[in-house]
Amino acid sequence: MADFTGNVGKVRRHVEPLSEVGEVEMVCVNEPDGESDVSFTTAPSVGIRPVDLLSMFAYAAVAGVRGEYDGIVSFSLLPHGCFALVVGRLSETPVHLGILGIDVDVHAEAWYRPLVIGIMRRFETITVPGSVYRRRLAERGVDRSDIEPLINSIPVDEYTPRDPERDLEYDCLWIGRFSSEKDPLLFVEAIDEYSRTDPEVSAVMVGDGPLRSEVAAAIEERGLSSDVDLVGWVDDPREYYLDARTLLITSERDALPLTLLEGMATGVACVTPPVGNVTDVVRTEKNGLLVPFRTPEDFARAIERLDDEELYETITSNAPEIRSRISYGAVAEGWRAVARNMGITEGSVGPTPSSSKRPVRSTSRAATGVVRETR
Repeated sequence: MADFTGNVGKVRRHVEPLSEVGEVEMVCVNEPDGESDVSFTTAPSVGIRPVDLLSMFAYAAVAGVRGEYDGIVSFSLLPHGCFALVVGRLSETPVHLGILGIDVDVHAEAWYRPLVIGIMRRFETITVPGSVYRRRLAERGVDRSDIEPLINSIPVDEYTPRDPERDLEYDCLWIGRFSSEKDPLLFVEAIDEYSRTDPEVSAVMVGDGPLRSEVAAAIEERGLSSDVDLVGWVDDPREYYLDARTLLITSERDALPLTLLEGMATGVACVTPPVGNVTDVVRTEKNGLLVPFRTPEDFARAIERLDDEELYETITSNAPEIRSRISYGAVAEGWRAVARNMGITEGSVGPTPSSSKRPVRSTSRAATGVVRETR
């Protein structure tokens, strides 16, 4: 069960690698546009979120009880993981929880933490985007053997390394949702700080969100209107990665920024604080730069350090090596490990008496679904 409905990109990143392990059917309110290897069951929608969530839950519960599923896959504890857990208990099916940043950084640290950890311990397996979250959950009381690291995938055939001789349009790039946890205002402050070193700096911000008007005002107040482009939401940001010298990640909290993976895959020099599980993929001065503190001064110094061409070339040549870890095929291998941890083996899955394969139900932030394990 999930609510990244309508966003086929998130479905592809979170669920399509699983379709290389088994057949996936997702229960959702709004079926995403675009081609996908995932099939969808659409629950009725009235446009009121709580009602729509209950509608998805009801459809998932009925499917879970009537069908013969090898497992239930979910992303985000509240409410989708909880819904999945109920469906799993009703159908006597093992349940997976895919951890998102908010689950660890907010829910597992809040005053109601004992309840959260107690619920997490009821899942047969939990996936996390890196070793930092695995350690933190284990320290909180979740059985370490039930926690599997599983990085998100991107279509590496689309995010390919750029030509080193390409003329670049921008010095600095920021991509994301204009929200407090992504902290786009820090990017503006960093560009303002760096402009004292390089008055000709050129930057672009791609995305939209509740802080957009504040960001636009901050750009105007600092006299950066001719230096920072606000281009809004872009369905396909690849050209911006290809046209930027550096990518700045300014997030206050983030499990493992998708933009970081996309930027590294295309050969951008990425500058990021060590939030979430970033240190699992970034080796400072090798394939990226880590800033110790989230301050405009630290980011400005990092941008200036990349004026060192030897350092810049080292980072941009090494960064695309991440592609081997985040391809759909590589992540599919991770899903096979998850299936084994849930007690599901490819050899154990066979035709039901009706000659159909038994599916694994998937509940995620994108949509609710069912996966049929294949041999």
